[in-house]
Amino acid sequence: FPALGHYRGVYSPALLAEVGGHFVFGLVAGAATGRLLPVVLAGLEAVLIDSDHLIAAAGFSIDARLSHSLFFALLSSLLIAWAGRRAFGLSSYGLVAVTLASFLTHLAFDIVSGDGSFPLFFPLSVGFYDLPYLTWPILEVGAVCLCLSARRSWRSRPILL
Repeated sequence: FPALGHYRGVYSPALLAEVGGHFVFGLVAGAATGRLLPVVLAGLEAVLIDSDHLIAAAGFSIDARLSHSLFFALLSSLLIAWAGRRAFGLSSYGLVAVTLASFLTHLAFDIVSGDGSFPLFFPLSVGFYDLPYLTWPILEVGAVCLCLSARRSWRSRPILL
């Protein structure tokens, strides 16, 4: 996918592999929660981070990959935690941890698939930062650790997730 500029959607088996790869990386980390809903949530969120590509493919002018910034990760984590707490009474900490884990797994798969350049500090900086290839296992392990911490926050709650 292009870094900045108008995105032109190309639909191919490679796109299916991209979506599937993000989903599997999210599932692997989410499995550390030990609950079905966070596992699926982690997989889906890892895919949904690229939803800006769908908007661009629909013909709207959008800068691709802005959702790959730390600002987006924090903002989306807080919004999902707020919504989950209001709608379902779920632990905000656990939801923030799973959402941040999804972000890390998404970056990890992007690096594995050969695109490790991200606008990490957008909107403070529009520069792209290249993460080395061997960063992906560190990001995936970090995601698993976040999901383990979410599991710990849900351990005392009898909610079936």
